Amino acid sequence: MTIQRKTRISRKRAKPRAYKTPRCDFATPTGRHLCRKPQKVTWSEALPKPGEIRFLTGPLAGQVGTVVSEVRGMCASHAKAESARLWSLLVRTGRCDLADWHRSLGVKCGGPICGCHGFGKGAYPSVRYELWNGFSGCSGINAWTEDHTLEWDDYLRATWGPLYEERRQLALAVRKYDLGEVIATLSTQLSDVKQKEAA
Repeated sequence: MTIQRKTRISRKRAKPRAYKTPRCDFATPTGRHLCRKPQKVTWSEALPKPGEIRFLTGPLAGQVGTVVSEVRGMCASHAKAESARLWSLLVRTGRCDLADWHRSLGVKCGGPICGCHGFGKGAYPSVRYELWNGFSGCSGINAWTEDHTLEWDDYLRATWGPLYEERRQLALAVRKYDLGEVIATLSTQLSDVKQKEAA
């Protein structure tokens, strides 16, 4: 004899999962995807911006206080993606700054504007998030330089001049970034740039 259940068992949880440890803050702009991996990278983010504010109402009216900071966190993969996104926003100028150089070599511009690394981010991760190691270029020249390393190295030597050797040593050094510090620093720099553009 087979007993059949009259009501189907719901596949969804009756209540949202209760996490005991902080979860990743990452969310897509549409909010459709929310990451729920454990936080591996944390940083403090001032609200609404670093500095001092004057209280207008309440018991502290007329007094000056410090803006309260919020602790944010992401999983390792999304922290790397956020660091790369902020770095690219600061490096890109909206046009290919390498156009004159690569046109002299017979290479045409092609593709969207992206952030190009002077010293490759994969081979030299110790300078991956340094702004001086970034150039605003088209995706075509970005791919071309990966296959023509000698020409690209000649361009870096000519552009950086006496700073080339110093930066080369920094690229060869072993260094591990604190992604929380990277995100906080780049976020502040990007906020300053936007304020200057709006002024």
